[in-house]
Amino acid sequence: MGQTIKLGDDINLTVTQISGTHIRFGIVAPIETNIVRAELINRHCTYPVKSQAHSKSEN
Repeated sequence: MGQTIKLGDDINLTVTQISGTHIRFGIVAPIETNIVRAELINRHCTYPVKSQAHSKSEN
């Protein structure tokens, strides 16, 4: 766990949890980057959906 893969200059993919045959990743990317699992695009829509994970609170 904790190992990070860099995708280009702006995207980091980090292993956050391993449980049996399941791996959970954390993704750090610019807000304009669309992030969605490929199988969800193929099943439910024809275009990627903007991630809400990058939203900032306005305090």
